[in-house]
Amino acid sequence: MGPYKTAIRVLVKDNIPIKYRYWKQPGSEWVVPSSLKNLCWEKLKDLFVFPDGFDEEVVKDRAFFIMGNSFKYFRYYLNSQYVRKGIEPEWSEYPHQQEYWSDFMSGMNLMRMHPHL
Repeated sequence: MGPYKTAIRVLVKDNIPIKYRYWKQPGSEWVVPSSLKNLCWEKLKDLFVFPDGFDEEVVKDRAFFIMGNSFKYFRYYLNSQYVRKGIEPEWSEYPHQQEYWSDFMSGMNLMRMHPHL
């Protein structure tokens, strides 16, 4: 994985609360708000120099796609490595996520009991 995708993964882990369940799910209260997605995009633009004349919407759409995959994988990882084992992560690795842990665990357990949600 190159520096661009690595930066996106870090931005997602640091800025998108795990209490959200979906990256894209119109009408759901559990979808990541556009404001947080745009915050990650603005931070990403601060980290990288894009060429003059680049099509920002195309690059932004691709970045959002990668962010969505990163968010989904991060939630999967936390669920498989911690929730299902009944343990908590080392919060020094994810300091911005600790306050959302109980919401995340509740959501994962609910989704396991009712997969259609």
